[in-house]
Amino acid sequence: MSINVIGERQFNSDDQERFAELSGDINPLHTDSIVSRRTMAGVPVVHGMHVLCWAIDNILRSRSDLPAPTSLKVAFRRMIYPGDRLRIVIVKESATRLCASAVVDDISVMTVEFGKEATAGSDLLPDDIGLLHEPVMPVSMTLNDIANCHGHISIRCTCASLSRMFPVATAVLGAERMAALVRISYLVGMVCPGLHSMLGGMNLMAISSDSLTADCLAFRVTASDERFRRLSMNVGCPGWSGTVDAFVRPEPQAQPSIAKLDAHVKIGEFSGANALIVGGSRGLGELTAKLIACGGGHVTVSYRVGETDARRVQSEIVNHGGHCDILQYDVLRSGTEQLGRLNRAPSQVFYMATPPIFGRATTVFNDERFRTFLAVYVTGFHEIWKQMNSGTGRPVAMFYPSSIAVETRPRGMTEYAMAKAAGEALCADLEAAKTRCSVVVERLPRLSTDQTATLIEVATANATAVMLPILRKMILPR
Repeated sequence: MSINVIGERQFNSDDQERFAELSGDINPLHTDSIVSRRTMAGVPVVHGMHVLCWAIDNILRSRSDLPAPTSLKVAFRRMIYPGDRLRIVIVKESATRLCASAVVDDISVMTVEFGKEATAGSDLLPDDIGLLHEPVMPVSMTLNDIANCHGHISIRCTCASLSRMFPVATAVLGAERMAALVRISYLVGMVCPGLHSMLGGMNLMAISSDSLTADCLAFRVTASDERFRRLSMNVGCPGWSGTVDAFVRPEPQAQPSIAKLDAHVKIGEFSGANALIVGGSRGLGELTAKLIACGGGHVTVSYRVGETDARRVQSEIVNHGGHCDILQYDVLRSGTEQLGRLNRAPSQVFYMATPPIFGRATTVFNDERFRTFLAVYVTGFHEIWKQMNSGTGRPVAMFYPSSIAVETRPRGMTEYAMAKAAGEALCADLEAAKTRCSVVVERLPRLSTDQTATLIEVATANATAVMLPILRKMILPR
């Protein structure tokens, strides 16, 4: 790749808010750190169209003699996160085409291709405009609903706002064309696919600004593929005609209800437990809390930021006749004061805390990511072990969930596997010390959680079948 950098930037939360206001795309994937933690990304993601419009602005600024493109082909290859050091690089240029790439740590996250000659657009006609879609909150649709989706959205970005954010692109392309690009973000993020969307790319041809209806972006879904959760739609508006591709992200992974779990647990089999579930507001921690409560145990569900999820779990357990407290606990801070708020001294601790596991693969080893994992999987666990071991009273059994990734070493998970292996080493030494706390370690297979959700379905083990033997080992008299 030619190192011809023409722009560099780190997007932040203020940038997110400004583009959300401009485009109308307030999808929580971009704007809500609490909701986005239950998506594939695990954290907020920069609007793809924001990155594209900024890239176009930089390309046209660096090539002042370049006319408005006759075609625009874009592929979004990786998620882009606030704080990423993003660079725009000219990759290739000829008399008919200019290719650029947005890169993070030398990994291409978006490609842009400017055409300088006419290409074919979509066959969307004025009669296809259909109903106006203008939701104020992202629409949630199934793949079946999406297959027949069509209609139009309004184009209402003001020239002044566009000129402030993308001055060169607005001057060269015109406010109408830039407004249409910005509103594609609203189309995908709010309308189709909507709530669980992810922008894939687009192939647009520049057309006369009097085509179709003014201030209107018409769309029609033309193809959908369940295997890859992908859809394609034709779009047409003043200035552009072509196709837009998007993906339907998996919804947050719901754990089985406590009513369904009842059948798997014997009445009262965990009645002696007073379990602290660190990170119990969702995923494997939520499942663990429900199973113990089903067996008559008392659980305390901890959360760092997901109070709403923790209260949902508590409500479900209590309404089923169980006993559940909640506790805000940050594994990156000292546990002395935090654990002092516990209503009961734990007899078991299940350490389910985790940062986002799957990140964008960059280099073979990323020191910052490794340190993040170490802070949670090693230092955080050691801190709570110290707190549990400092008290008096009955012994405390602690569970450390390692991962089969330590053995299988999946691609792009080097730092995760290394940190889990380090956690295993720590646990072995803690157990060998024969203190008040016993430590149980199990390498878990891939289980169905928010963390493991993918566009293409991947086989996962049954989490209930995996966890029940562990709970019985931890809780039942030996």
